[in-house]
Amino acid sequence: MITANGNLIRVRGDMTASTARALFESRALKPVFKSMPKAAGEVRINLSEVGETDSAGLALLLHWANRIEAASGKAVFENAPAQLRQMAKISGLAGMFG
Repeated sequence: MITANGNLIRVRGDMTASTARALFESRALKPVFKSMPKAAGEVRINLSEVGETDSAGLALLLHWANRIEAASGKAVFENAPAQLRQMAKISGLAGMFG
């Protein structure tokens, strides 16, 4: 489940191959992405309530970061679970998490 309030996005639940499509298509993010050209700046994505993750979840976060950066913004991932940070490190993407 995703909730968005201004430039703060909260993700709850699993980010796996079985949930990635629903997260990708979430309507909650449409206003965030739509307002990016106007609101360009930092978009904080809080991952403290994310459970299970896999490479599909990491790919989804990378997609969001790319969309935000394409609009001259910056994605800031907060409170990423250890499993996700480890996958990012192995994939050469550790910089995503600061």
